[in-house]
Amino acid sequence: MTKLFKKVSFFLSMLLILLFYYPISDNVIAEAIGGELQNTVLQSSFGMEFQAFPAQTINAVIKDKLAFVTAGINGLMAVDISDKAKLRQTAYLGFAENVSLIGIYGSHIYLPARNNLYVVDASDPLHPSCILEIPMNSEKAAVSMAIDSNRMYLADDKSISIYLLDNPAVPLLLTSFSLDNQDGTIEISDIAVRNETAYVACGQNGIGIYNFSDVNNIVNKGQYISSGGYSTGVYFWGNNALVSVADKNIVEILNVSDVEKPEFTGAINSIQSIICTEDNTAYVVNDLGCLSIADLSPYAPPPVVKDDNIIEPRDKNQKVAYITIDDGPSRSITPMNLDTLKKYGVKATFFVLPRTGVEDIYKRIIDEGHVIGNHSYSHDYDYLYGSTDNFKKDVLKAKQLIYKKLEYTSTVFRFPGGTMGRSKSNIKARADILSDLGYRYFDWDVSTADTDPNLKKYGNEEQIVNLLANNVIKNAKERKKLIILMHDSAGKLYSAKALPKIIEGLEKQGYVFDVLTNY
Repeated sequence: MTKLFKKVSFFLSMLLILLFYYPISDNVIAEAIGGELQNTVLQSSFGMEFQAFPAQTINAVIKDKLAFVTAGINGLMAVDISDKAKLRQTAYLGFAENVSLIGIYGSHIYLPARNNLYVVDASDPLHPSCILEIPMNSEKAAVSMAIDSNRMYLADDKSISIYLLDNPAVPLLLTSFSLDNQDGTIEISDIAVRNETAYVACGQNGIGIYNFSDVNNIVNKGQYISSGGYSTGVYFWGNNALVSVADKNIVEILNVSDVEKPEFTGAINSIQSIICTEDNTAYVVNDLGCLSIADLSPYAPPPVVKDDNIIEPRDKNQKVAYITIDDGPSRSITPMNLDTLKKYGVKATFFVLPRTGVEDIYKRIIDEGHVIGNHSYSHDYDYLYGSTDNFKKDVLKAKQLIYKKLEYTSTVFRFPGGTMGRSKSNIKARADILSDLGYRYFDWDVSTADTDPNLKKYGNEEQIVNLLANNVIKNAKERKKLIILMHDSAGKLYSAKALPKIIEGLEKQGYVFDVLTNY
């Protein structure tokens, strides 16, 4: 009888919430996460069918059009958000204790609770399973978590623990350290980490900025104090950080292009607890404990226009060409290409390799407004495509090198040799790794074919240069988006001399030029 009473009470409370639900603000499309709790459609005593949802949605992460939602004692839910007008629950997983925090790395979900850190395998998102329970052995429960590259950060109110995720199924504790200051006023409420730099929300102490590149030497890089004076939450969104200000019920927007020197750019009213974002969509928890959808596009900063050749806003029918240059930089060829691009006011994407003695050229690429992409560290096909572990280590090594050289975070990647001709499973496994490391990858539509070892058989220099240019111009085929492949390693003189002809030929066809980060 007691169990029946509890069930009836729960069902009636869910019905009341549905009947009295209201939007949290004008800029929020109030969509309660629906779905079938434990795959059971409930029916009230009034004969009205409705889909149940957790009594309290607490946190969520987004991956591949699925929201994984924590709901305290109600466990973990997977929700299909591919159609935001028809959200539906697809899976449920229960635990022996409340779960509120959640992080995801590849196909693994991490749920730190009071007693255990739960590791969930979500490689089959319709049937997630708990594969490991790690005792927390801590006097305090974690209040926030963040995952950046292959590290997981768990914060309680005074300290932060860092775990290594090289083996995602078995997190390895690297270190724990305290952020407490001399007067004991620091109280951590949230943490966000990007490229080993952490923003830590500490209430009246604002946002503390810390560098975690050396876990044995955590460096405090500064502080941001919100206008309201009490920061309870922080979340990275593109080139911005979103800071929840509790006493004003707003979210402040900070430009963090220079992550150590955040700049206030505006605020979003009537939203306080953004828990995750997807493009220009934010997911927030409303007063009823429901996950709701907020449109952030009105607050997204306009693209930075550094040259007249980048057209913003762009006509939807505008044809766009993306010049991509691989395998450099080289002392002999890259400066020629940069001179040409500067002359025509065109920006390009350079997929670079680790080269020595050309640090000034790396810097010139960035200083002149171009984009640097990751093309791997080794460029060794057997090594990269023979093992996913090798691939991940190699890509991460190149990413860290680029950041060390330029304090620049690369976000676009090109597979050495491209993905064509390789098995789908081989590329899919590596694409998942790239996504975890913050990368989008790109092949190409047309190529100059400048890697042909027998170019000289096509005639003299002028004929070869015209051939390489026409390989692009004549094969553009009126594509709306055209990605061009060429190279700037030593010896690619013909390609460098073809670049002016390529730009002029495509401009005559009505193309403008842009970089792949704007694709």
